[in-house]
Amino acid sequence: MNLMALVIATTITVVNPLNMNNIHQTKSNLVITQVSEGVCKAEYKEVKVTTPIQTISVEEVESFVNTLETTTMYATDMVRVRKESNIDSTTVHVLNKNDEVKVIKNMGEWCSIQYGIDICYVKSEYLSTTKSYSDEDYEMLAHLIFSETGSDWIDITCLYYTGSVVLNRVASEDYPNTIKEVIEQYGQYECSPYYMDKTPTGRCYQVAHDLLTFGSRLPENVIYQSQFRQGSKVYSYLDGTYYCCR
Repeated sequence: MNLMALVIATTITVVNPLNMNNIHQTKSNLVITQVSEGVCKAEYKEVKVTTPIQTISVEEVESFVNTLETTTMYATDMVRVRKESNIDSTTVHVLNKNDEVKVIKNMGEWCSIQYGIDICYVKSEYLSTTKSYSDEDYEMLAHLIFSETGSDWIDITCLYYTGSVVLNRVASEDYPNTIKEVIEQYGQYECSPYYMDKTPTGRCYQVAHDLLTFGSRLPENVIYQSQFRQGSKVYSYLDGTYYCCR
């Protein structure tokens, strides 16, 4: 089906070669009505459907939705995706920090977004055009975690703690303020000259994602990780590694 769309808020004017003389509704509540010969209007709303002359398949709707011009944005925190643009509307999904969304239109307080084959809404204040962390941060943290604690037999808590020490150092005034600089700081991580040479496991990537999304799993003063005690006290000792406080 050859479709060209102009998005105005949540209403879509569709230039459609199909001859439709009635209301049609798919499972996604996409309602299409004929405006003039060869031109139809499509919008998402609840209606009672009369006997249709012609129906539109879900696949055709998906194909149409995928042609919409959208802007990629990212959630800045956990935020609800709602069916309508008001806080009392039904929640259809919850976005995590840095989740990607396709924004159709910024309407001020709310943004309309493409959610599957539906159009839903998110508060504009919770969306940003950039992630709160970069792909480079993600890769570097996952590689560091793998190089320091990559063995499958090591408790996953150690992976979270190792990555958390990096984040705590980034936040500390005593260390550089980027993940790259913390990891590659001279004399700090023995693996730093070659840590990017190895391929992390899936769980290392998952831990890196979790930490960058939800933050450190350790108190902010836990900034040491080594095979020996250091700092003011030991916070935890796991699988031969000390995690110590400033």
